[in-house]
Amino acid sequence: MSAVLNITDESLNDKYLGLPALVGVDRSDCFRHLIDRISMRVNGWKEKILSSGGKEVLIKSIAQAVPTYAMMVFRIPKKICKGMTDIILQYWWGDDDGKRRIHWQAWWKLCLPKAKGGMGFRDFESFNLALLAKQVWRLLCEPDSLCARVLRAKYYPDGKFLQAKRKSGSSYTWQSVLAGLECFKQGYIWRVGDGSQINIWHDHWIPNSHNMKVFAQRGNTLVSTVDELISPIDGQWDVQLIRSLFWPTDANRILQIPIRNGREDVVAWHHNRNRLFTVKSAYHCQWNQRYRARNNADAADGTSSVSVWKDLWKMLVPSKIKIFAWRVLHG
Repeated sequence: MSAVLNITDESLNDKYLGLPALVGVDRSDCFRHLIDRISMRVNGWKEKILSSGGKEVLIKSIAQAVPTYAMMVFRIPKKICKGMTDIILQYWWGDDDGKRRIHWQAWWKLCLPKAKGGMGFRDFESFNLALLAKQVWRLLCEPDSLCARVLRAKYYPDGKFLQAKRKSGSSYTWQSVLAGLECFKQGYIWRVGDGSQINIWHDHWIPNSHNMKVFAQRGNTLVSTVDELISPIDGQWDVQLIRSLFWPTDANRILQIPIRNGREDVVAWHHNRNRLFTVKSAYHCQWNQRYRARNNADAADGTSSVSVWKDLWKMLVPSKIKIFAWRVLHG
């Protein structure tokens, strides 16, 4: 392509629209500029005497927004995410040069919503995957776009994007999309139309199930897709067949699912009432997936059961007073 378009190799090593044109084996080196940009911002703030409330605003509105554009396209290496987090933490707990202050709370606790005892900071890795899941949603909703057609022709020619796998020689862009796909799979659900695209035993299509799948095992049955559970006569569920194949719990849940006759099956987002994907809901889904065990253990200890957080942040006092009270309540 570079020969046909008369592009020299040197130009491909530069950045294009702020992103690396080529991502080599050492991916951390390609994204180290994100750490440098945040570090430059923070070093400029250290010259100003800011309250904790001012620090919170700068961190959320500027420092954590710096890598957003790159995160929409690439999966940022964990080493880079940790480097950006370390700079923000050092600035939050104390901005004296050459002095390391005590970090009184773990980073994941600071990322909790304010209503649950945290500071509402953003976890970079979880946010990165949520942004990449947004690209997955776009590829599903706009299958005729140029980007979707190119990726489909190369990586999933059968058109089954949700079953796409990593292939040898895949670009880092596609590898990043697949990382977003794993995040997306945690919250997607099929809405039944004609039922031809939904696999009964593997896909997410049961709204009231905790994992959105059927509990029953397939066994020796030959029935594999949802359209086989729909009566060809009246276009409604075949009640007798469903009750003979599934456990009572599964059967009752399936019979409650509305069938949209004359339409194709469509993918929806389970964590929103309108079934449309949002980065916010995907971020919380991914964050809970990563820190669920720690959060549950913390709740079991009773350290996060204080019910005063909402009242604290509603108080009509300066932000630095609220944050001081937040530290006091955490001991």
